[in-house]
Amino acid sequence: MCGVTELAVALGPMGVVLLVGFCAVLVQDEVTRLGPVPRHGLALRALVVAFVASAAVLPLLPVVAVYALLVGVVSLMEPQGEGRRWLWRAAAVGAAVGSMTGLLRVSPGGASGGWPGWYLFVAFMAQFNDLLQYSFGKPLGGRVFGARRPAPVISPNKTWEGFLGGALLSTLVGGALSQWLTPLSPSQGMLAGAAMATLGLAGDLSASWMKRQAGVKDAGTLLPGFGGMLDRVDSMIYVGPLAVLVLTAVG
Repeated sequence: MCGVTELAVALGPMGVVLLVGFCAVLVQDEVTRLGPVPRHGLALRALVVAFVASAAVLPLLPVVAVYALLVGVVSLMEPQGEGRRWLWRAAAVGAAVGSMTGLLRVSPGGASGGWPGWYLFVAFMAQFNDLLQYSFGKPLGGRVFGARRPAPVISPNKTWEGFLGGALLSTLVGGALSQWLTPLSPSQGMLAGAAMATLGLAGDLSASWMKRQAGVKDAGTLLPGFGGMLDRVDSMIYVGPLAVLVLTAVG
């Protein structure tokens, strides 16, 4: 995913919008298919695409408000019960991932000259922390320290050892990487790295909860051996929108 992210940034804002939009629509579609297939899935896809494009040029909160209103209208056309609940889950996750285009609106600053540095920093740190938590958790944590699980029923492969090891390294890498990509100080970069590690775990557990509700291990089969797109970008569920909101507020 890192190579694809760099290519999208090299292509400019339109490349980022296309990549994020592609991921958001796939994630929304995968979550939708975990539950009863809604009658108005095509309308939901169109709303996710519109949300991704709008978040790139308009303030996030008004975009979210209009999006929620339109999703509510679509949901009213669905039968009450599981189908409607899964439609809302799919809409929320798709928008959360799609909110990454909001980083295009971040004011210039730092060596990056603006949004490219912020986008690379947030996207890389989220994915890097995901890899670190797996590396520390299953192979190292399980064999050396034993496995202590924060949510054994929802995600038996997630361990506290993995989270703490990943968070520690993410904190250090965040402090170093922020100097190249953002105007953050080393201490601010470390704080951002630690925050994204925590939010990444929350996103992973949220995705795992939805998969448990559906009785499946992976959200899809797009990436053999890795599952679907949701399985690759679940760490962005909370990292993306909160990063955009915080950077917009302080910018």
